[in-house]
Amino acid sequence: MYRMYGGVVLRLEPDVILGKYNPAELYKARATAEETLTQIKNDIKTSLDYFNSTSYTFDSKAKDYYWSKAATEMLAGEVYLWSGKVSTDNHAATPADVATAATYFDNVIKNYGYKLQPDYFSVWTESHNSESIYSICYSDEDDAVYYTYPPQLFPLA
Repeated sequence: MYRMYGGVVLRLEPDVILGKYNPAELYKARATAEETLTQIKNDIKTSLDYFNSTSYTFDSKAKDYYWSKAATEMLAGEVYLWSGKVSTDNHAATPADVATAATYFDNVIKNYGYKLQPDYFSVWTESHNSESIYSICYSDEDDAVYYTYPPQLFPLA
């Protein structure tokens, strides 16, 4: 939403769950692009802090179906790359963010055993391949739940 609109409404408290139903109380003004980007970066930092504060590792061949530190670092790289290259509303592109993005991308390559597949088509046809950081399960080979088969991923004969 940030890439499309810049500033968006930031709802950080579950007001309705807390019993606030009055529309006048629920109204929030749109945040600036800089405020929105700051919140996104803070959320990424919080996710990284949670991963850094525990030694928990998910041991499964289906680990790419779950959010991970590698997925957080990949998202961080994308956010910082965008922030470093694109000015949005009141946010001016910050070239130093490009170097931060490169650090996150390097971490993903060096620390988690991911690498590019030699054949692009195999990214879509081989589950749990070396390029999949975060995937949606569309097969039952892992006894995972799935809801639809994506025929658009495979060429029609």
